Amino acid sequence: MTACTPLLELHDVSVRFEARGRAAVETPKLSLVVNAEEAVALIGASGSGKTQAMYAVMGVLEPNARAEGAIFFRGRELLGLEQGELNRIRGVSISMIFQDPGAALDPMLPVGRQIGDVIRYHRTLPRASLAERIKSLLQWVGLEQEGVLPETFPHQISGGQRQRVMIAMALSNDPAIIIADEATSALDAIAQQRVVRLLVKLKAELGIAVLFVTHDLNLARVLADRVYVTGGGAAEDGNSRATPSETRVRPEPASAGDGVPVLEAVNLSARHEEGFGVSGLSFALERGRTVCLVGASGSGKTTAARALLRLMPSGGSVRFRGRELPPPSTGAMRFLRRHIQMVFQDPFTSLSPRMTVEELVSEGLREFEPGLSRDAVRRRVLEMLAEVGLDENLLHRRPSGLSGGQRQRVAIARAAILHPDVLVLDEPTSALDRQSGEKIWTLLERLRIATGMSYVLITHDVIDIARHHADWILVMKDGAVVEQGAPETILERPAHAYTRELIDAARCMRLPA
Repeated sequence: MTACTPLLELHDVSVRFEARGRAAVETPKLSLVVNAEEAVALIGASGSGKTQAMYAVMGVLEPNARAEGAIFFRGRELLGLEQGELNRIRGVSISMIFQDPGAALDPMLPVGRQIGDVIRYHRTLPRASLAERIKSLLQWVGLEQEGVLPETFPHQISGGQRQRVMIAMALSNDPAIIIADEATSALDAIAQQRVVRLLVKLKAELGIAVLFVTHDLNLARVLADRVYVTGGGAAEDGNSRATPSETRVRPEPASAGDGVPVLEAVNLSARHEEGFGVSGLSFALERGRTVCLVGASGSGKTTAARALLRLMPSGGSVRFRGRELPPPSTGAMRFLRRHIQMVFQDPFTSLSPRMTVEELVSEGLREFEPGLSRDAVRRRVLEMLAEVGLDENLLHRRPSGLSGGQRQRVAIARAAILHPDVLVLDEPTSALDRQSGEKIWTLLERLRIATGMSYVLITHDVIDIARHHADWILVMKDGAVVEQGAPETILERPAHAYTRELIDAARCMRLPA
């Protein structure tokens, strides 16, 4: 390779998905260049082909997907390379930080073992040297200082910490370039800051080239020397968002409730075997209203949601329309699942990898409306996919063949198609670009106004999402509510230091480069 040869080159790269008996679907063509020790950002809307192009670089596309165009690393063509040759490049010279660390990490193995496995796959180290290498990587990403040890399991740490484990794995074999695929999209502002600082250090301290894949233009400005924009939609500009001083208007639902909360929690508590959990959570959710739980990763928000839906053992009281929720194993609770649905934060693990989009979205209809004809089910599914901005060409694709944003929209369609009374939304738009996210919020607002649907919204975005879509905010830290109130009160006059820290971090992440 000459001094002027780019490190990584993509020329008109697209990914073609073929389904038996159906027309192939192809992502937009992508061309870009990354030079040694350079930070480049690739931005674009969800579903514009960013992630699939990166999978093509790494050679991890689905069996029914085929990359076209040309990909060069240090002047060598990667497409069509034999598996053994490719394995000597990926994970060594080219590493990738995947968008969803929860799905990328093995829940059955401690993080140290997983980092060590990446090293052992490519080279042999004495046991003591390997242990020291793992320890030094955990130190470099700031995890050892937070008590994350090699024997810690992924489920024992927060989402932001899992993402830093992924960075440690990507660093383990001293790569020349790291591809970071939406590495901060699902993190709270505090965790985002920590990950962003690490990504900046990769280039500044280690001389590693970084290709940032993101839908956040503001983040690209902060991190990158140069920016490429994919086709297929607008990217998100972090400076285009509403400011906290704007007037917030919440339209009323079509008809008022009867005064009985549709969902009520009284002193709700739940605890994992590892000791962390939630305690003393109380709120009342009225028809057509939104209660929002905000807090950093690990604050107990998702645990609270699972306890609300009786998806884990819990104490305290949960009432639906004035009646105590039955135990989860009873037929009555199964019936109530139609009326209380949840969109999980991690669509990749909550969607069956063996089912197609059509099967996933129609599953609730087939379960709770068995009298519908096959054509009627198909019609409802197509209408719902259109509502969430998904093309009918995706009907026969499986989750692994979708982008992170597309998977999230499938999860939302799957829950919303039943028009439940209560929808629990765990970070429903964190994986989406701004344009796609706005379409989802428009849909959710339309359902809320037309049907009186109520929402329990979990988010780390206290400035934008919580302010504009919540009627009441509960701020959580270490499993407990430290402050609650109307959005205007929480944002303009926060009483707790932790709330102020969340707001300050969120504002910092929105600053222009």
